[in-house]
Amino acid sequence: MKILKKAIQWVKEKARSAKVQTAVLAASTATALAPVAMASSGGGESSGMPAVLGAFDTVTSLMNSVWTLMTSNPLLTLFLAAGLLTIGVRAFRQIKRAAKG
Repeated sequence: MKILKKAIQWVKEKARSAKVQTAVLAASTATALAPVAMASSGGGESSGMPAVLGAFDTVTSLMNSVWTLMTSNPLLTLFLAAGLLTIGVRAFRQIKRAAKG
């Protein structure tokens, strides 16, 4: 019975943590996409380099938020590491094949 209570408590804690992480991601996404919403509202239309730089800042802040969220969760960090390891091994194999000629 104690094990069941601990398991239920653990699941509730994980669910609460997931809700907090979802709320943080939603808030950061809304903040990051605010310049895009302002630009598409018809207000001061910008084109050219300022629009590109504004979009780049938006994407950079969004990716920073996603990276922080992924590295704060141990399971997502494991998946991230596995993906990066796979990419590294593939690149090493291609470099080795290219060196052989």
